[in-house]
Amino acid sequence: MAHTEIDLIITGIENACTVTAITADATVSGTANLSVAAYLHAAQTRAAPEHGAIEALGRALFLALPDDVQGLILRRTPATDLHLRLDIQSMALATLPWEYMHDGQAFLALAPGVVLARRLDGEPLGQDGGALRVLVVIPALEGDEEARKAEKGRLTARLAQAGVRVDFLDERGGRSSLAAIQRELRRSRSTGDPYHVLHLACPLEDDDTQLPYLILENEEGARQRAVVDQLKWCAAEHRLRLVVFGGLAPARPPAVATTLPAAAELAQVCAEAVVVPRFPMEADALNLFSAELYLAMADGYAVDHAVVEARRALIREAGEQSAG
Repeated sequence: MAHTEIDLIITGIENACTVTAITADATVSGTANLSVAAYLHAAQTRAAPEHGAIEALGRALFLALPDDVQGLILRRTPATDLHLRLDIQSMALATLPWEYMHDGQAFLALAPGVVLARRLDGEPLGQDGGALRVLVVIPALEGDEEARKAEKGRLTARLAQAGVRVDFLDERGGRSSLAAIQRELRRSRSTGDPYHVLHLACPLEDDDTQLPYLILENEEGARQRAVVDQLKWCAAEHRLRLVVFGGLAPARPPAVATTLPAAAELAQVCAEAVVVPRFPMEADALNLFSAELYLAMADGYAVDHAVVEARRALIREAGEQSAG
């Protein structure tokens, strides 16, 4: 099978975007105006988009690629193994859903033989480290301990394999609060057995300001809002490999989109990479994605490749349900 890797470096702003494609044979560059794509994306955040609207947005993003790269993608055959890695160096452009790219025949993320991934600054698990350690935060909202127990059971069942150690914050620190997160991260670091992943299985909500926040507990067990900036300082300097927002996203996509810049700040201060759902997902799908992501990391995959494995699991699951 022919194997081709293309690194796509994307810089600039919406109306002056530059895409540089690096292959083993050459480097090509092109410029594009993404104002149409940005407009279509903004329209989608105000209502649940139809399939055709998503396809139109995907076409606009695909057409931003240099002509030579478009041709290479369109000429692929069933014997082609094509890896596209996106290195998006502009936050304004990073909020666009590049995973929707559509070449006129199919969404690239779903096309056979095509792997589409964003570049994340994750590293393989070190040889000295033993198991991948995951700290899971699940608040008992409205005092519903049974719901928390059930969610813990579902996540544990998916991760019941060697190579991953899961600790639940409520079993270590009493409450799923910001203070408890800070204390547990500090304790694990001081004992020489630090966590690699912080998994936040908390609802993600927003208000009229479109400022997203997590719902945690305070020290008394009541609901507590926690914006990403607060979390950033609680986890500062712990150098987690990954922070995953694994709670239910709100029904309105703007809250997810506005989370991305704050998540980028989080990555700069306390984590090598941050994963945020870009659209609402059911709890079972989030757990499947997270479990496959962590298992791939435990197998030594870098974070960007582990994310690809997790996306494949979602596609596989959807196919199995359709067949059933």
